[in-house]
Amino acid sequence: MLNSAELSPGEYDVLRSLAAGANVMEIAAQLRKSPKTISTQKAAAFRKLGVTTNNGLYRLVGKTVDSAQRAGARAKSRSGLGQC
Repeated sequence: MLNSAELSPGEYDVLRSLAAGANVMEIAAQLRKSPKTISTQKAAAFRKLGVTTNNGLYRLVGKTVDSAQRAGARAKSRSGLGQC
């Protein structure tokens, strides 16, 4: 889902930091950008992803991670790697 949203590199960096628990001010300091730029990139990314809140982002990221983990587990079980 995150890849199909066609996020810019800056938007992706902001989302990654938000998902890790950073706030706009922390991200701005980390990326050496203004808080206004970070807020604009956050809003653009949220619009592209169809989310309106940080909780919506966390749910989306959680679903994306869960889906990837399940796909990896299925691949391992088919190849015999997941068995002891």
